[in-house]
Order: sequence, then structure tokens, then C-alpha cells
Amino acid sequence: MSTHSDFILTPIASIIKDAAISCSLFSNGMSSFPLGEYLLQSIFLKMTGAQEQKFKCVAWELATVDYSYRYELFREGLGECSSYKDKNCIFGKLTEYTNQFQDLSIDYNSLLNNAKNDINFVTSKFGQYFGKSQDAYTIIKNNTSKFINDTNNLFNLGCSNPFDDNNIVIASKNKNDDGKNIYGLLWKHRNRCAHNLQSYQDNLPTLSELNKPIYKYYNYLVFMYILLLIDYKLIEYFKKFLEITEKVV
Repeated sequence: MSTHSDFILTPIASIIKDAAISCSLFSNGMSSFPLGEYLLQSIFLKMTGAQEQKFKCVAWELATVDYSYRYELFREGLGECSSYKDKNCIFGKLTEYTNQFQDLSIDYNSLLNNAKNDINFVTSKFGQYFGKSQDAYTIIKNNTSKFINDTNNLFNLGCSNPFDDNNIVIASKNKNDDGKNIYGLLWKHRNRCAHNLQSYQDNLPTLSELNKPIYKYYNYLVFMYILLLIDYKLIEYFKKFLEITEKVV
């Protein structure tokens, strides 16, 4: 086991559960509603921050055993590991390395069920703060299997119409399409919260933006679910990586 293994293998869902314990004394009435945005934003930022650190740790583990990747990593840099491009690049290297030694068999149904169970826990503890965002989550939950079962990418980039809803795509090959996919929305909100952009920007959506079908997915419940999917997929592949390195290195 490596120095980073325990951290990488611990699901970021633990952050949600820690928050639930911390907030166990909150009331379930209107009096706690003003706390909703602060609470959800805090959980969201902790999840994104932990996941970014996980990807950096995975990159370091890969660089320890793959010297060509180490050279590439130090030459080109790692980035913040917050964008889809950064994460998918590291994940691609992880699968590329493991595929050299064995064919991977991932139980995607188990992965999806883990993420859904975590979200069910979220809604049971903090459901009063989500409102209609649960409707948007239901659309994604019922169609997730269409875009998660790609072995070389975090999401299936070749999947058309993954949500059966106005051709919304989870991750576009074109970085200019970030505003048209859900991870792009997640990343944009992450930047707003992490850099406190809302302190001097109104960030009020225009009526035309509000009218876009994708805008209904701009909420914490959907974002948390996407982060959980990425996390469980990374964990599964890192387990395979550990099995291989223990035999090879």
C-alpha cells in the first residue's frame, strides 16, 4: 500500500456523512433554510477539493512506477485537476498503465448503486434544501449507465443523447462546449465558489439562459452525484492499479 492509498480509496461520500453528523441538531423547519446555501456550498467545495487532491495523488503514484509519464508530468505540469480535461487525462494514464497487464472488469452497476445510495442519504438528511432539483437528478439517475461505462474516459464521450432530454451531453470533446454539458456547469460553479466570484459579480442568469434545457441541472444534488460517480470509478481503477504494482514493482 502506498502513502496515498488510504486517502484515494476513501469515498468522498464520507464528507457528506460527516456534514450530516455535524448538522444533526439543525431543525427541519423554515428556520434552518437560510443555512441551506452555506451548508451545500461547503459540502460541494469539500468534495471538489478532495477529489482534486485525489487526482493529484493518483498522478504521483503513476509517476512513481511509470518513468515516461513522470517525464511528461514534470514537463507539461499537472494543473489544478479541477477541469474535466485535467481529470480525464490522469484517468486515461491510469487505465493505459493497468491495461498493459490485465483486462479490467468493472462492475458498473455496483458503482452506480453506490452513488445512488449516497445521494439517497443526502436527500434524506438535507432534502429540504434541494426542492425541485430532485426532478433533474431523477432524469440523470435513470440514464447514467449510458455515459459511465467507458473504460478509457471518465465519461463516454461517444454517447449521443445520454439523458434522452434535448441531446444534453455530459462531457464534450470540444472545450468550447463546456457551457452545454453538466460537468461544465459543475466546474463553473466550483470556480465561482472557490474564488468567491459572487462577492463582486451578480452572476444573475439571463432569461435566455434560464430557458435552456440544461439549466435545470445547475444544482448541488446533480453536481454531488456527478462527483460521486467520478470518485467511485477512480477508486475501482486505482484498486486494480494497486493489485498490479504489488506484483510488478
